Amino acid sequence: MSYESNPHSTQVSILRHLLFTTEANFAELQKDSDLTSDHFTFHIKKLVESGYVEKTPGGYKLSVLGKEYALDALDRLSTEIQHYEDEKYNDL
Repeated sequence: MSYESNPHSTQVSILRHLLFTTEANFAELQKDSDLTSDHFTFHIKKLVESGYVEKTPGGYKLSVLGKEYALDALDRLSTEIQHYEDEKYNDL
């Protein structure tokens, strides 16, 4: 299963939120977005259909695949930061 190389910022926000919590309900996930319930539901459903988020009795949580995806994204970001720092110091 693959995921968009450039997911919507709302979906990234959901993944980030769920990475740092065991579970969150719809209202907790939506509260910082400017989206209507319908639009936010669309993004949650995309993540569930993709297998990155699981619906639970209390709300939503990251699946194993979602955790792997989120951690991989953090690793890529860390690598990009390291490359930036290396280039910055090489230019001195």
